[in-house]
Amino acid sequence: MALRYDALQDYCDDPARTGDVQVILYAHYWKGFALAVQDGTTEHPVMDDKGRP
Repeated sequence: MALRYDALQDYCDDPARTGDVQVILYAHYWKGFALAVQDGTTEHPVMDDKGRP
C-alpha cells in the first residue's frame, strides 16, 4: 500500500496504531531520494501528488 506524502503525518500520528513507525529516507547518488514508512511488519513507499516515489 503506497502512502501519499500529504497523508504521512496522519498515518504516523494515528492513535489506533500501536508499536513503532519508522520513516526511512533512501538516498541514492544517481537515482535521487525516496521515502518509505515501516510499521513493524510492512514497508510502504511514500508517493507525491503525481504518484511518483
